[in-house]
Amino acid sequence: MLSKFSLMDQSLSQVELKLVGDFRPSKMHYISADSILFYDGARLLLYLDAGADQQVFPLFEGLAELEGAVYAEYPYERIANSLVYLPDQKSVLFYFAKADAAKKRIFASYSLEAKTWTSLAVYHPAEFDGVTLDYTTFPSVAVEQSGFAFVYSISPTVSTYDFNSGEQQEVPISSFEGKQSAEPQTMRDSWDQAYFQNWVLTSPNYLKLLYDPYRQVYYRISQEALGKEAPVGEDHYTFLLRNRQLYLTVLNEKLEVLGNYSLEKGKYDPSHAFVFLQGLWIP
Repeated sequence: MLSKFSLMDQSLSQVELKLVGDFRPSKMHYISADSILFYDGARLLLYLDAGADQQVFPLFEGLAELEGAVYAEYPYERIANSLVYLPDQKSVLFYFAKADAAKKRIFASYSLEAKTWTSLAVYHPAEFDGVTLDYTTFPSVAVEQSGFAFVYSISPTVSTYDFNSGEQQEVPISSFEGKQSAEPQTMRDSWDQAYFQNWVLTSPNYLKLLYDPYRQVYYRISQEALGKEAPVGEDHYTFLLRNRQLYLTVLNEKLEVLGNYSLEKGKYDPSHAFVFLQGLWIP
């Protein structure tokens, strides 16, 4: 069952999903009322006209087209909470990463029309040249008309890619004082639980990047490093939620800062933030 709640008139509607075969979606993208895209880790399903028409796309077919161009032999699915859809190209954007110091492309798109893969000339930001980034470092992606932008959780750099020019731009943007970058997460033996928990608490984190098509601006939500460890016996994640200082940074399409705002501690969960007609919604 798909439930749809309107923030405009607070109405609730539901539609029963009659999915083909053994398809069990883990992510979705709402294109329009009669066009919804689902993903189950290996396939895409385009759900049209309340299920009257459904198209399945096996993603692992044709991946050989990308051999040698991107880092991994398969897309890394933890790119976002939902699918990253490119409306003008009618394709889905996937992130490719591997603990590999070679310079390769990190994004490829899958066309729903041609059913083919295309790698894009987008790379790790220059600060990570030669760094074997682990799978735990993945981007938050925001799509706009002429391209898309992304941030890594460990860096203040905002990167953009323009579909028309094929150019990548990188701009470091500070939202707070003090420590700006976190130690890159690489394949190494020292990432035990105690070290990782301390790393989370004492590192800055760039949590979310969104594009607002109604106002043509980007929103970036970040948090400064706490600089202290959780007291003995207190859950480190709960301690982080209660004490972290979040910042909302507003950027124009040229990545110029229009405003920077601190958010009340312990109140917001930016991981599920989204944009709609009236503005930015942060639960």
